[in-house]
Amino acid sequence: MKRLSFLTSFFLSSIVTIGQLTAQNNLPLSITCRQSLVTRSYVLQIRNTSNDPEDLWLGAKGKITPFKLEGGKSIEFGWVQGYHFDANNKFQIWDQTNDTVSESMPDSELSPFRIGWSKDAGINVSFAKSFVNEQLTQHVKLPVQKALGKTLQVTIDRPPRVELREGSNRIYLSATITASVPSSTAQIPLTAAISCLPSYNQAAGEIGVADIRLENLDISQLPTEWFDPTKQLVNDLLPEVFSNFVLTKLKQDWLVKLAKDVNLRAKVIDGRLEAIIL
Repeated sequence: MKRLSFLTSFFLSSIVTIGQLTAQNNLPLSITCRQSLVTRSYVLQIRNTSNDPEDLWLGAKGKITPFKLEGGKSIEFGWVQGYHFDANNKFQIWDQTNDTVSESMPDSELSPFRIGWSKDAGINVSFAKSFVNEQLTQHVKLPVQKALGKTLQVTIDRPPRVELREGSNRIYLSATITASVPSSTAQIPLTAAISCLPSYNQAAGEIGVADIRLENLDISQLPTEWFDPTKQLVNDLLPEVFSNFVLTKLKQDWLVKLAKDVNLRAKVIDGRLEAIIL
């Protein structure tokens, strides 16, 4: 009896509505979402508030699903229906007249990190932007400095900010770098755009980063004679900054063995960094 009570409580806790997504729209629909504790994802809830049936289409996650919703009835789209909604995932609902509701899921991450199997029989590791930022803050040891004798010094003392660009296979970051002369108290802030490529370290069973690039460096506030030395110092600095940046470690021995001598493919899909180890 106690087990039944626990299962009932668990089921009820997984269907609590957590948000009204659309306050006003041209369609007679009430659109909400709930949390699925089974997959730690969002489930889309659509209710027809009229008495008439509606022929509708849902566009989300790169696919379109037609459905009919009778008056006063509700329907759900979640992992059971093939939709794994994460934070900020966008979706559209429209009818035969092309009246459309465009919305997105709440920005609260339910599953910052998850691991599973890919369609290609590899290991699929998925990272939310918040998780990547957290790992960066934890693993990057700051401050890091590089100097050119006593004439110029560059310093990074704050963690860069992560940006995930849809469709890209790289992680983009924005960092504030301080340029200074050791003999002076003057400090000049520089803005750097950096990118790196997710990489699998077979020996350690870790997903880290490689191919670190300085995409852009705003050095307009520096004297012109400092331009080239500053760029060189920053390029020398970046490998040291990101040397300890680990997104995750495959701790289970069988996962590490399975992921030996294979390649990693990465791509930002629906705002998450998806890494597949094949």
